[in-house]
Amino acid sequence: MADASPAQERLTARRAKALKGSFTLPGDQAIALRAVLIGATALGQTVLDGIPGGPTIETALAVARAFGARVDHDGDNCIIDGLGVGGLLAPLGPVQTGASRLLLLLTAGLVAPYRFATNLADAADALPTELSQPLGLMGTELSGVDGMTLMGPALPLPITAKITEPSAGIKSALLLAGLAIPGVTQITEPAVGRDHTEILLSHFGASIESQVDGQGWRTIVLTGQPDLRGQFLALPADTALASFPIVAALLVPGSEVVLPNVLVNPGRTGLIDTLLEMGGNIEFFNQRQSGGEFVADLRIRHSRLRGITIPADRTAALAHDYHALAVAAALADGETLLLGLEQLRRRDGDRIAALQVALTANHVTCEETPDRMSIVGADRCGGASIACGTDYRLAMAMLVLGLAGRDAVTVTDPASIAAVFPRFVSQFVALGAPIDARK
Repeated sequence: MADASPAQERLTARRAKALKGSFTLPGDQAIALRAVLIGATALGQTVLDGIPGGPTIETALAVARAFGARVDHDGDNCIIDGLGVGGLLAPLGPVQTGASRLLLLLTAGLVAPYRFATNLADAADALPTELSQPLGLMGTELSGVDGMTLMGPALPLPITAKITEPSAGIKSALLLAGLAIPGVTQITEPAVGRDHTEILLSHFGASIESQVDGQGWRTIVLTGQPDLRGQFLALPADTALASFPIVAALLVPGSEVVLPNVLVNPGRTGLIDTLLEMGGNIEFFNQRQSGGEFVADLRIRHSRLRGITIPADRTAALAHDYHALAVAAALADGETLLLGLEQLRRRDGDRIAALQVALTANHVTCEETPDRMSIVGADRCGGASIACGTDYRLAMAMLVLGLAGRDAVTVTDPASIAAVFPRFVSQFVALGAPIDARK
């Protein structure tokens, strides 16, 4: 069947007998966003093979064009002719970054050192203090009229910043700012998290190093004004999207699914590590490096999962995967306890609340306090119709719940799925998943 994209259609997932075959995922969006902006400020041509689709990527490409880069995008391939470090041009009007907070942060950091005004029209709120304060000390003027306007200084000062809570977006924005600043940018973060920006910058030719002290704090040192050169990048498959077919294959009896070319960066495997601890049968093979990132093919077989206690220090690594984890917990034996929930709540409080409502509607015992969530597994789940709005992770998770639970689950507004992963439903149907689209 074709994927359902019109907003008036609904998707219903019913209990599957077995899922068999290969599931191909789009390229990783977090890496793609960074690669687009770094490619725009590298000299020469950058080729991105396997770039994902969707409005966020299209907006990122428009941002690169707004600062003077030439961008040709055809299907899964994208060619960017960059202008070199310090070579970005003043935009002709307000720059739209859309709904992506990460793209907003990256764009703000990239242009902060430039001696021209950039109006980020979608910055409804002030930039986070841990980003705005270092940029201000660097000399950038920030004003909050009609979005956020940044004006770089005549002589930007090197950045030295300490991030008190894990934030790959803020760290990455400061590193992008450091590209156009003479001298050394030094950023300290509280734990080793996502390091895609550091890997990409090194791959493009930057001098960047890091070290971890005895308390677990990591300091990154970037030498400014590097000679970045365009690169060819084959983007690995998106780990966050991989979480849904992984959980489905683990939960549906008789399943065996292969996911090729999956990103297995240690900062992005929090869910896989957790599922292995719950008893999941996940095999890594054909492991290799691509563009500095570790990738592998995964083979997932049906497993009897057991509930576990997930420590608070793993919460940051699960920030994009707790929807899929919740479905795994809903059908595991016993109780799964997710600690450190306050970290997720500060960022995704509304989504966590919506997830609990959806689970409860599908007869899953789910309780939460400000700092933890408890999910008790049961076979007798499903049966509800869920309105997910723009939360594609919730929509995908509910379909997986329908495939593995006792009763069918309907998603009444699946357009958000098609916007992020147009082939999500058809890929599942090819595995044997009974998912129907109806108006």
